[in-house]
Amino acid sequence: MVKNGYYSFIHPTSEAFEKLRVLRSNRDMTVKRLVSTVNQINRGVDVVFPELRQVFIDVKGKGAIATLRLFPTPNELRSMKASDIICGWKTLIKRQPGLKKAQQLIELAKHSVGTRQALDAYKLHLE
Repeated sequence: MVKNGYYSFIHPTSEAFEKLRVLRSNRDMTVKRLVSTVNQINRGVDVVFPELRQVFIDVKGKGAIATLRLFPTPNELRSMKASDIICGWKTLIKRQPGLKKAQQLIELAKHSVGTRQALDAYKLHLE
């Protein structure tokens, strides 16, 4: 093989090595996408509803993700009852957070310091 004017021998690799190289490349891309997605979720929560971290410590958890999908902005939570939030959670997860967390979410949403501008764009992004 001639590359950049230099001659080098081609070293054929085994099939196992080739598979390993392709699988490693796939894993790298998957990890990169996962990290990017987690960073986008963290940014969205920090901008729109930073108080969510007081209820759900891990924003990547099932309860937090379900809450962001169903009620991405604090405006939606303000007018709801705790039982409505729990019914929404039941549609997405089997072992949903309880009444205490739902009430805490409503209370924090009423006094949220998150942005109130371009909420439709953030809502679309978080869903």
